[in-house]
Amino acid sequence: MGHTCSILKVFRLTEKASFLSATKNCFTFEVDGSASKQQIMRTVWQTFGLRPVGVRTLVQKGKLKRHRSSRKSKPTMIRRPAVRKAFVLFRSGDKIEIL
Repeated sequence: MGHTCSILKVFRLTEKASFLSATKNCFTFEVDGSASKQQIMRTVWQTFGLRPVGVRTLVQKGKLKRHRSSRKSKPTMIRRPAVRKAFVLFRSGDKIEIL
């Protein structure tokens, strides 16, 4: 697991994530499911050059969706994959310039 690219997958740009980054200096990432909080902190520090104050993680379970392959067949239920999110908190003066 030590590779930087395999731990941080996506920087999440949602309405809630932009609100958190503007008010609480907390940035949201989609991370690998098996990464620990210490690995996430180390990877963010190596990637952006800023030392995080803390990391909170959660696993968002995949939704159950109805899928039809053709009009005559019965609908089957499929589950979307689970996503692990990491909320990384920085000091008040630190900023990550993504865009």
